[in-house]
Amino acid sequence: MFLESESTPDSRDGVRIGVLLVAGLAAHRDHLRPLSRAIGEHRPCSLASPAASHREVCEVADAVAAELPAPVVLVGFSEGFRVALEIQRRHRSHVAGLVALAGAATPSCRGLGRERPGAAVRTLVRAARGGAATKAPGMGLAVGLIRAAAQDLRRLRSYRYHWAADTLPAIDIPLLVIAGEQDRSVPLALMRAMAFAVRGSQWDVILGAGHDLALRHVGCVAAKVDRFAGTFDV
Repeated sequence: MFLESESTPDSRDGVRIGVLLVAGLAAHRDHLRPLSRAIGEHRPCSLASPAASHREVCEVADAVAAELPAPVVLVGFSEGFRVALEIQRRHRSHVAGLVALAGAATPSCRGLGRERPGAAVRTLVRAARGGAATKAPGMGLAVGLIRAAAQDLRRLRSYRYHWAADTLPAIDIPLLVIAGEQDRSVPLALMRAMAFAVRGSQWDVILGAGHDLALRHVGCVAAKVDRFAGTFDV
């Protein structure tokens, strides 16, 4: 498990509960770093993403939970939300609250896991670079991105068959669902249905945002997550 902290995730820092961002794919690690830094300005915040050996959702969930000796607010981005749901199911005492950030309880990312390997790797490399038009990476970085993308491709093919919708009726902790109005990867209707399937959940839509809302709307998302986490502060 790859875990990096802006501050200690298992400490309440006196009165502030910690936040853990969960990336289901290694390609999303860089995508979430700006958000981790923004949240970390206000409360303990860490970022977790799968190691090369972790391919199944439950494997990733168990590895993340092993790093959490105290309850945190879990923020699952995209495929990472199903990991967060499995942590909540399998390690309930580690979770104070849940945030679905452009993620759903069922397989939803259109095309990923079904593309031919070359096309899928290119898609994941773009995701690792944040989807922005950036300078071409050097050879070392390019090789690293391709290796991470190949590992993620294998993960996606297993993630395709992992459904966590059965966890929704049993959720008895606060849930915040944050969706991008123009998200083409995880449809708005799917996230809305999930939100309303959980009693007492909060539903929030960021107007004009796509699936990259964690990268392009950092301040807005960080403020929403911090406000939600603040309800658990002592």
